[in-house]
Amino acid sequence: MKRLVFALLCFLYLESPVLAQFARGQIWTTEKGSTLVITAVTPGGFRGTFTNKSADFFPCSVPSPATATASFAFIMSVNFTKCRATAVWRGDTDRVLAITAPWALTYVDQTGKPQTKYGFDVFFRTR
Repeated sequence: MKRLVFALLCFLYLESPVLAQFARGQIWTTEKGSTLVITAVTPGGFRGTFTNKSADFFPCSVPSPATATASFAFIMSVNFTKCRATAVWRGDTDRVLAITAPWALTYVDQTGKPQTKYGFDVFFRTR
């Protein structure tokens, strides 16, 4: 029993520093003005809405659902359903005020051809 409790405490210790930085209602903004609003914190991550405001990302500014996992790494995906696109960020968090992550955007262009764009974002907690 002691080993089980010890293992649980070790797991929570390893997980909690990153997850502790995320809370419901927080707003994270990229250097290009896009926003992520956290609507729920889940075990191992969070859910929210992402609103693109970057012209070089993809012309889709409709708030879209975002899901993320966060432990030692940060992985977030956003499904831009109305724009026929999906973006995935894979990066790190400094556990205080920023998330740094390269992203890959997969979308269908106006001619119907699948395309992929790559980039990099820094998210700063703005609320």
